[in-house]
Amino acid sequence: MIDKIYIIWHKPELRDSMVAKVEETFDIPYECILGPDGNGSAFTLQGYKPATPWKLTDGPNPETHVGDDKYNWRMYDQMAKEWDGDKRSRDHKLGELACGIAHHRAWLKAQQDGVSSALFLEQDADLKPFHAIKLKSYLDTMKLHPHLPSYDMLYVGNCSSSITETNSHKEIYDWLIIPSFLYCLHAYILTDVGLSKVIPDMMDNLCVPDEYIPAKFTTRNDKRVHPSLMKLNNDLVTYAIHPRLVRQLVKDISGSTTEFSDYYDN
Repeated sequence: MIDKIYIIWHKPELRDSMVAKVEETFDIPYECILGPDGNGSAFTLQGYKPATPWKLTDGPNPETHVGDDKYNWRMYDQMAKEWDGDKRSRDHKLGELACGIAHHRAWLKAQQDGVSSALFLEQDADLKPFHAIKLKSYLDTMKLHPHLPSYDMLYVGNCSSSITETNSHKEIYDWLIIPSFLYCLHAYILTDVGLSKVIPDMMDNLCVPDEYIPAKFTTRNDKRVHPSLMKLNNDLVTYAIHPRLVRQLVKDISGSTTEFSDYYDN
């Protein structure tokens, strides 16, 4: 089942809240993985190389609301419009690169620990006490159906809009799908095989992991995969619980600053 939980954090208060929720919900060992500060002047790439080219249009980057302390979905949605579809009209943000490094650190630690299966939770995952029982039920059901191939990754949470915007996913059960593309990595499971597939490419293709992971399983004729990530092997066997089991705290509550950060200067 799940050998260990890795909590990916950068705000102490959210880490402490998530630790309390994990201890209340699961009887599973856990570890907190600190990500670099993508909003500070001391941020460095630490040997990682960002995926390039990332901005595929001419002109300046759109406003990024650096220093604005009123984080909300309205501002986030406006920024997202500059990225969705075929626009690709902005560079990496430091917060996104820091997020990629944080997830990669957690993957490396899980591989070092020799886990067979690990649950990864970002600090703003909206974990509830019933999630452990529900998740165990799902995993037990999948294990009892031998016609299902073993998975490398299971989305436990996701951005529901990235499912509802397309009908191209394949439904396995009324609660399990094979996604064509998914955003959001606030709650997901990787097996040891999955870890071996996602770890190597990130060092030379650093980007926000919400873009990186779908590139590892989405078909290559899907325009939602960034052109600079098309070279990656898309052999990550991926399922998703649908509707999502774990939601993500809205930015108004979590105060997430990942997208509200400076741009990476090539």
